[in-house]
Amino acid sequence: MSVYIDVEACKGIEDCAICSFVCPVNLFVSSGLFNTRGYLVPQVSDQKKCTGCGNCMISCPDMAIVIETEENRDAG
Repeated sequence: MSVYIDVEACKGIEDCAICSFVCPVNLFVSSGLFNTRGYLVPQVSDQKKCTGCGNCMISCPDMAIVIETEENRDAG
């Protein structure tokens, strides 16, 4: 399971942070990096801890998060 963040679509860990609020295992932390729009983007602290619940992907208003599982990786 892998969580991908489109950093250019993201509105940041300070300005939005919905992903960090809905994640049951607190995967999303500040990366310390800004995207080209000036938002401080999150990063995934530990890919192995992801439960695959999809809360972050479903809740992101900018569709900036994708969870890739073994199933959908093989189907592509």
